Amino acid sequence: MTEGQIKDISNGVKPNGKDSLAAAGEVAFDAATEAVGNKGSLSDETFRRAEELFGKEGTASLTHFTGIYAYICVLVNVSEVPAPTE
Repeated sequence: MTEGQIKDISNGVKPNGKDSLAAAGEVAFDAATEAVGNKGSLSDETFRRAEELFGKEGTASLTHFTGIYAYICVLVNVSEVPAPTE
């Protein structure tokens, strides 16, 4: 990933223009953003796109990893773990 992509994603923005993600990255970004923002729900369109690119098992894995990431973020925030400086 480019520094621009990392910066955009860190700010909750899907990279575009010269820093656009590949198709799989775009679907993964959309699915993760929707799942977290919609309390676990994906739109039918996003689910269909994910299934087309990743298959049923891959979509389940993406959902699983997104959930684990969100859970870890909650634990880190509750525990008041400081963000790394580097």
